Order: sequence, then C-alpha cells, then structure tokens
Amino acid sequence: MDKHYVVAIVDVGRFNKNLQIPARWGQVDAKKGGAPSILVIDPATGKLIDGGHIAALEDARHMTPQGIADWIATWAN
Repeated sequence: MDKHYVVAIVDVGRFNKNLQIPARWGQVDAKKGGAPSILVIDPATGKLIDGGHIAALEDARHMTPQGIADWIATWAN
C-alpha cells in the first residue's frame, strides 16, 4: 500500500460531515447512498481514477484482508 498510495481516512459521520471532500469529485448523492467507501485520486492530475467503482468496498466487512488488498492493487500503476 505505502509504495503506491497515500491513505487518508475521512470521517463522514452519518453522511453529514466532511462531504465537501467526496463532493469535489462529484461523489456525494443521497439518492445513490451518500459518500463513497474509497476514492482513488491520481496525484499528478487530481482526477478520480476509480469512478464507477467507488462503492465496490461497501461490503468490505465480508471480504478477507487479502481480497481488499487485491481490489485496491488493481488501481496501482
């Protein structure tokens, strides 16, 4: 993880705090379930690179740690 990513944990509470962060990439929509579980941003361009997959880890509690790591690894350059 450390080789390819900088992890920033953002507390969105019950979707009522810090929503300006996912909103910056157009990812806050109450009709679609609120804030994403993960955003992968290209540091060179500032663009969201996992658009369309941001809720893929919403069921992470049922995934193995290796399954989560494998999913995140798909976004590494």
